[in-house]
Amino acid sequence: VTNAQYGRFVEATGHRAPEYMEQRRFSRPHQPVIGVTWHDAVAFCVWLGEATGRNVGLPSEAQWELAARGTDGRRYPWGDAEPTATLADFGREYSEGPAPVGTHPEGRGPYGHLDLAGNVWEWCQDVLDGKAYKKRAGDDSLDPVVTEDGGVRARRGGAFFSPALGLRAAFRYGVRAVNRSGSTGFRVCLRPASTGVSGGGAP
Repeated sequence: VTNAQYGRFVEATGHRAPEYMEQRRFSRPHQPVIGVTWHDAVAFCVWLGEATGRNVGLPSEAQWELAARGTDGRRYPWGDAEPTATLADFGREYSEGPAPVGTHPEGRGPYGHLDLAGNVWEWCQDVLDGKAYKKRAGDDSLDPVVTEDGGVRARRGGAFFSPALGLRAAFRYGVRAVNRSGSTGFRVCLRPASTGVSGGGAP
């Protein structure tokens, strides 16, 4: 979600704008919006869903990882090759800010998604649970989501100043849902109407 897209949400709803949208190096229209809490991201999804009549929410960790790894278990969205400046935005100075969305098409994931590695961390729907995979042993749910109470939410993807290690598709990191990090944004997930899930989870 870009600054321009988030700006339309702010204008339509009066929702609080991130302070980074007032800073030149972070406020270009096609840069990803940053400084949004998990709750802000959910509110955007609810607004977009109501405006379009579609079932919009934050991706679950399972959805995000499938988009980034496909079915072949690749290390990065583009495959197993180590990250380069052509494939992803990483290893830069924080003062430079993130790149415009879609700047690295050669780093696209197996299903065509862009910017899954580097640029900005992305909120996921799930509460962060370090033992989630062990708990799911033998569970064949199509899209498992960790919904237990917890103030820490999962983020994926790494950021523009992350080292290469942080760009691995399996790497996960959590922060409190109220965090307004200058390295965290989000993407939206369009779900089939029949799932009955909307808005990315209850705040």
